[in-house]
Amino acid sequence: MGQKTGVAILGTGMAGCGAIHRLSGEGLEPVVFDKATYFGGHTASFAHEGGYVFDEGGHVSFTKNERLMDLFARNVGGEFEFVHASINNYWRGHWMKHPPQCNLYGLPADLVTRIISDFVSAQNAAPGVIRNYRDWLLATYGRTFAETFPIVYGRRYHTTGPENMATDWLGPRMYRPSLQEVLRGALSPETPDVHYVTEFRYPSHGGFVSYIRPFAQAADVRLGHQLVRLDPRERRLHFANGAVMAYEQVVSSIALPALIRFQLRQLVRSELAAFDQHVYPRWRDEGLSQEQQAAQLEAILTLTDTLISVMHRKLVYQV
Repeated sequence: MGQKTGVAILGTGMAGCGAIHRLSGEGLEPVVFDKATYFGGHTASFAHEGGYVFDEGGHVSFTKNERLMDLFARNVGGEFEFVHASINNYWRGHWMKHPPQCNLYGLPADLVTRIISDFVSAQNAAPGVIRNYRDWLLATYGRTFAETFPIVYGRRYHTTGPENMATDWLGPRMYRPSLQEVLRGALSPETPDVHYVTEFRYPSHGGFVSYIRPFAQAADVRLGHQLVRLDPRERRLHFANGAVMAYEQVVSSIALPALIRFQLRQLVRSELAAFDQHVYPRWRDEGLSQEQQAAQLEAILTLTDTLISVMHRKLVYQV
């Protein structure tokens, strides 16, 4: 019948390891699962011959929170590098200092003119309703800059359009320049450093994952466990390797859209089982032809697909 744990954690990335740290501090002993054969999730690091270590994506620690800085420093035994950040952008043959909204020097004159004109118009416009990240970009920077830079970049980075994103994550990430800053950055390459990341810390050995390795080493981590079914009624986790784990509470660090798709697939499997048990026998008893059954099924599937799409959009985008 499998095993049982008080708390199960899904995922061993930064969020999963954060849950391990917090729960362990409360005296709990969670069991942690990851579908990969290595821990770290998207903050994993991989060692190669010759002493080279590559992270999965670019990760650095630039927090200014003293508690987190001390925690990460302890996790690597105080062995980390302190680096001054020098961040640039590349756009169609042009290098621009970051952030680009106040470092337009060297861009085509027509483009810079339109950006500044739109910026002034946006700053003088009456405040409107900000429904999403796209509205915020247009209201903050003007249409030309928003549609040339952050909207294009954001679609690649976030893999969705700004109209599907809220704004509560922004914080200091998107700098809001004054008109004087925009004009100076358009006329001169010499501008103050205003990006929120001015310096960062990075482990001296082992890659970025070294910051969270002690969390995983102190827990019951089970790698190579791909979740195939989460049963909230029975409180059981089912994995592709046949393992089953009963739980009292579960903490999931799986990305919300992926978790929703996973649960919706379970819903579809349940629907198919219900069809086999209840619907098809009734259709046969009523003497429906194959064509009539197919038409009924098509109508039901269309309605179901519509409902699932609405549910997914509401849960992911809160609309």
